[in-house]
Amino acid sequence: MKRYKTPIWMAESIKDLAEYKYLVLSLQTIPEQIEAIECQMQALKSSTVDTTPVQGGTSRYEDNLLNCIVKKSQLQARLRATKLRVTAIERGLAALDENSWQAAAEGIMTTDTRPKGASRRVVCDGHQLTLSGIAKGAGMIRPDMATMLAFVATDARIPASVLDQMLARAVADSFNCITVDGDTSTNDACMLIATGRSEAPGFDDIDDPRVPALSAALRDLCIELAQGIIRDAEGATKFVTVQVGGGHDEAECRRVAYAVAESPLVKTALFASDPNWGRILAAVGRAGVAALDVMRVVIRLNGTVIARDGARDPEYTEESGQQLMAGEEIVIGIELGRGRAGAQIWTSDLSHDYVRINAEYRS
Repeated sequence: MKRYKTPIWMAESIKDLAEYKYLVLSLQTIPEQIEAIECQMQALKSSTVDTTPVQGGTSRYEDNLLNCIVKKSQLQARLRATKLRVTAIERGLAALDENSWQAAAEGIMTTDTRPKGASRRVVCDGHQLTLSGIAKGAGMIRPDMATMLAFVATDARIPASVLDQMLARAVADSFNCITVDGDTSTNDACMLIATGRSEAPGFDDIDDPRVPALSAALRDLCIELAQGIIRDAEGATKFVTVQVGGGHDEAECRRVAYAVAESPLVKTALFASDPNWGRILAAVGRAGVAALDVMRVVIRLNGTVIARDGARDPEYTEESGQQLMAGEEIVIGIELGRGRAGAQIWTSDLSHDYVRINAEYRS
């Protein structure tokens, strides 16, 4: 998950961004370039025409004229696109309103079926600070490079260095703990913006005594947004929490969690409400954990032991398992029995609708 830490103190500062300035400048320079090419074309037509064929069967006059026509067409297309982008930015700026979070959340949706937003309020030294955020994403979701966007803003006055540390911790426990299908893309971002509009004193550094409370609220907000992505996952009918404990370190626990969460066999069993402990155990076994003792692995569904010692638990029945799987929210607990580390991620099932959506979707 990429993080952008530069705070935007006021929305109007968008006009100061390099890209916007470049677009505005292009509105002046592109017509000048078009005019120069038109002059060049006129000069060609007014000059003595050399129609002697060269390589390719056309004359230099025809080549030069065609080259001018192509360049002019390209510049005209760029000019139209630039005008559209500048107009869109200026209309967006003109429409800015503190009550437009819902509209913004809807505006960034793609295959999402509903907007995702959350807010938190924190009182620090008698001053109320607000955090609000929106997110989009439903498919191609996997940590570090997932197809998702998240925008969070606070009215606190916080330097970029503190924002970056706060956001890194929040993202690690939220957006980097979700997976829908294990697929990724180059397009993702989580942006934390500090507007500085609050009357509360500014934060000086990460050791400010108010940071823990605000960081906890940020983490909680990001978790709600991240879980919202999973609840709205493409074709999802289940919200699944995969908890892995008893590992040597967090890294191996995460490997096991993702092996289970991204297994097509596990995900389709979840869709069918099939308590298939064998598929879960198989995914644990291929997660790449060195010297894993399968006889020490314990698997639970919603707290009920369904497998231990490498086989089905003697007290477990298929009927009870199906009852556990019947709900929309399922917790898969996995105990590795080799340490004290743990990890938790959230995922969804794999349904007919997921296949349909991605079979029909064209980018």
